[in-house]
Amino acid sequence: CESVSDMSLCSLMSMCPSLRRLIVAGCPAVGNATVAAIGVHGTMLDALDISGTQLSELDALRQLGNCHGLRSLDCSRTLAACDELLETMGDYLPQLLDIAVGGSNDRVTDVGVRALVQSFPLLRSLSLESALTLTDVSLSAIALHCPVIQALDISKCNSITDEGVRTLVSGCVHLTSLSLNCNHYITDVAMEYIVQNCPSIESLAVKDTSVTKRLAFS
Repeated sequence: CESVSDMSLCSLMSMCPSLRRLIVAGCPAVGNATVAAIGVHGTMLDALDISGTQLSELDALRQLGNCHGLRSLDCSRTLAACDELLETMGDYLPQLLDIAVGGSNDRVTDVGVRALVQSFPLLRSLSLESALTLTDVSLSAIALHCPVIQALDISKCNSITDEGVRTLVSGCVHLTSLSLNCNHYITDVAMEYIVQNCPSIESLAVKDTSVTKRLAFS
């Protein structure tokens, strides 16, 4: 979608005020102006995917506070995905149920995750994929504040351990989807915790972990 620009999307939003779902993921010419326009004209939106765009300004995201029906927001792989966003998102988008801020590398830390989950106790799904500095502290915070969460992606969070998973699944027993890909400290022990605590689990991803083939296919 290289030909899709801020200008064209701003025009679209002004002409389609009843739009409910917008996906512009990976559009390199889309950025802050589009998000600001969505805040003005897209007040009926319930799902927005702006992952992989040029979004970089938190002030643009704050304009989404006018979208009172917005339930799902994906701003993964943008410069806006950072601790400051997580710490303030609950102030202007308290109704969100599905949040994705993956691909943040070191811009999202345990500090931001703790602030986020405290603001969203009814969170349904959360993606923190590639938040490279996250530790088990984030999993403890999720377990404490998000007891009804159903889907969690913590792939490529290199410091996550079996003990963190134990704490997570002890508090989040309604998990149906859990991605642990590329976390090398995850072993068969974590799988046993999941089996014991998450009877509703439907999707479990453990590629490139230390889970043995024997357990992964049993």
